[in-house]
Amino acid sequence: GAIQAAIDAAQVAGGGRVYFPPGDYLIGSKPDVIAPGSPVEIEGSGRDTTTLTSASGVRVLLVQADHSIVSGLTFDAHTHGGGPALVVPASYVTVEHCRILGAVGGSWPLRFAGGHATASPLHPSYATGNTVDDLILHDYAPGRNDGFDFSFQQNASISNVQHIGSRLGLYVDRFVSVTNYSYTPEPTLTGGTYGYFITDPGYHITITNFTTSGQGGKIGVIPTGNPRAASSDITITGEKMTGGSAFQLFIGDVTNMVIENSVLGRVVVAPTDMTQCTIVKSAYAALSKQPSPGATVTVTIG
Repeated sequence: GAIQAAIDAAQVAGGGRVYFPPGDYLIGSKPDVIAPGSPVEIEGSGRDTTTLTSASGVRVLLVQADHSIVSGLTFDAHTHGGGPALVVPASYVTVEHCRILGAVGGSWPLRFAGGHATASPLHPSYATGNTVDDLILHDYAPGRNDGFDFSFQQNASISNVQHIGSRLGLYVDRFVSVTNYSYTPEPTLTGGTYGYFITDPGYHITITNFTTSGQGGKIGVIPTGNPRAASSDITITGEKMTGGSAFQLFIGDVTNMVIENSVLGRVVVAPTDMTQCTIVKSAYAALSKQPSPGATVTVTIG
């Protein structure tokens, strides 16, 4: 189509900008792709005026070229039941000032997929330097999927996000920061709707000013018999759980974790191996320890 032709022309020219004036653009039988090679900037006139809408079952945009930029657009996979709205298996990509509307029952409406489809927690492979800023996300992914999948990312950042849906999945990440994130569970979803899910092993992850009206976060547990490492160096600052004691923050296997200046609901500590956590200058409705047999728990209250 015309959009793909414009992207291809920009890449042939060594990189360039593809601008969308105000309007609603339909993505037909296959997604538009920024193929590996020269970076392309995809720019709309603003997320309130420019929309890329996918046909049934079709992904909207696949970004495979490092250093590309996507800004000022709404990606609508919801209206016609499309596939994932935006998928980024590349590095040093910026997504900013965008809106993502996921399909009902769809998986991963926004997916940053490092690892090149070959990585695992025991054999990680990372995308580097990706940035997301000023994002509005409303997903209808199943409750045990991630509305925002941020997998195998390093030296990356997420900031200023308003998210209604399932959860932010931080899957085997390292040196990742999340700042100013507001999460509301999608009322039609059940199960697995934690605000964020840090899958072991995550390293050097900082979450600052995370507000949730549902569950807090979940730091995963190591599956029984699995040799993967626990997460480490996790810092949660300024988390606010506004739903009260009916909702929980789940802490599994983690070392050197600090929670500070936060207002939490129930805090449940339930590792299969080890939890080492310090809670400083924070309020919580209750704290319970439910370790698996043989697991150790060290929680210091400061």
